[in-house]
Amino acid sequence: MRIKPLIVFVLMIVMGLSIAGIIGGGYYPIAIVNGSLVLHRDFRTAYRGATTYYGNTRIFADEKGNPFAMPKGIEAEILNTLVEQTLIHVALQKELGKDLARTVQNRMRGVDSDEEFKKAAITLSGLRFEEFRSVELVPQAERDILTGRFFLEGKKFDEWLLEAKRTGDVKIFSRAYFWDGGEVKGRE
Repeated sequence: MRIKPLIVFVLMIVMGLSIAGIIGGGYYPIAIVNGSLVLHRDFRTAYRGATTYYGNTRIFADEKGNPFAMPKGIEAEILNTLVEQTLIHVALQKELGKDLARTVQNRMRGVDSDEEFKKAAITLSGLRFEEFRSVELVPQAERDILTGRFFLEGKKFDEWLLEAKRTGDVKIFSRAYFWDGGEVKGRE
């Protein structure tokens, strides 16, 4: 009966590799927003894009082009943005259901074929276009769609977003940050 230890050994290796892939790939949640996961890999991608953009546009540089230190709290701001994007996505998903992807695609018509735009996005953000599309373009399209729907209904998007952030069920899985009634804050 030597087959059982071999099976157990193989299963342990498969589980170990799976866990390593999940952690190494960032496929674990750093937050849960109204039941939807915010993955660490999305945070990493957004952070990489933001810091590259700031460096490329010299927003944080003196007159000689020497870069300043990145602003203290940029991670919290990125996490806040991801929470907002998730709130918007969940609201649109509830409203549009399976039509959401088609509606977003219609809103972004022409972007995927604009080579000049793609080049500029890649250069400024340092991300592959697919990454830029997922962390910048799709969330902006969803925000625009929801803003437009609220406008047509006579509602104010900003008021809805403040209320959604205030009443949303947000859990942050970090020792460095916490959710404080509507925004991510850093622990001092």
